[in-house]
Amino acid sequence: GRYLYSVGDYERALELLKYIKPNSDEYLNARYISGVTHVGNYDAKNAVAAFKDVLRPLTAKLADDDLDAEERQLLELTWLGMARVFYSVGEYNKAIKYYSLIPRKSPVWPKALFESSWAYFQLDKANKALGNLHTLNSPFFARSYFPEAPILSGVIFFYNCKYARVRYELEEFELTYLPLKDELETVIANNEDPSLMVDWLRELQGGESKADEQLTRILAASLDDKQIQRKLKLIEATSVELGKIEKLPSTWKSSALGGALVQDATVAREFAINELGELVQSRLKRVRDQIVDLNVNRERILFEVERAERGEIEAEMRAEMQLDSNVTNSERVKVSDEELYWTFDGEYWKDELGYYFFTVNTECKR
Repeated sequence: GRYLYSVGDYERALELLKYIKPNSDEYLNARYISGVTHVGNYDAKNAVAAFKDVLRPLTAKLADDDLDAEERQLLELTWLGMARVFYSVGEYNKAIKYYSLIPRKSPVWPKALFESSWAYFQLDKANKALGNLHTLNSPFFARSYFPEAPILSGVIFFYNCKYARVRYELEEFELTYLPLKDELETVIANNEDPSLMVDWLRELQGGESKADEQLTRILAASLDDKQIQRKLKLIEATSVELGKIEKLPSTWKSSALGGALVQDATVAREFAINELGELVQSRLKRVRDQIVDLNVNRERILFEVERAERGEIEAEMRAEMQLDSNVTNSERVKVSDEELYWTFDGEYWKDELGYYFFTVNTECKR
């Protein structure tokens, strides 16, 4: 079921996953994968139903502080899945609710922070959206990969008529990610052979890459997932086994059993190398294509900025802009008795991450 989902065969994946019954140890995993598959099938109703089957028992165990590490990870991924479903159907407040459940120490918290920025933007809460993006700009997330972040910032500032700041944000994208596109083109062209691509990946993850340090961090972040790591471990495991066989007596290696083991291990290793090389190649192409698409959006925004400055902006777009009657215009943020207010002075503190509030006073005029 998991494999069929990964190759886009959603209907067959769902059929197989139905065989996993509630008394199975794999039931919650199966329901989670079913939920993700329904999302891929644009079936929000069944996606929510599947995710709720996962949430009910895990939330109860969370309340009793009885979750193991694997269950906690599954719970956090399910919260993320629920948030994405509600965002996809325009239920932005519900999406934010589930994004906010993901704890700060979770590996998926940066994703939740970024994606919730879009939800806040949809609710015209630009101050909170920009606050989240400000968190992701901190050194604590230097290894994270969010190329869409400066584009979203640019869009928010555009709708507040801060055109100089729009150009500043989009210039950040241009300086950071367009060189990455050129680097990707070179890597893809020079490593068409899967074994060469695997060697390149090892150099990247081993800190031996000759690429620029910032580009290396971005590339490493885009290729840091379990599927790639599993295939790397398989290649290493078969290499170790072949090394052990090589050290055995020649009489044993020349036997029928020895010959069969060498052949099987060699075939498994070559198959894993081909699979991993093709997987990395496809991931790099996906990253390259994403950067190309985002750059098209960057150019469109700059085009609209120029039109807006000339007063040629369309009435429909102007209606969505933040006018002086519907934007926060106070000098400081309102805080409760349980909170402290600090003005950001250029220094990031870990306990402040996720709590930034970016005050935006619109420059749009009626």
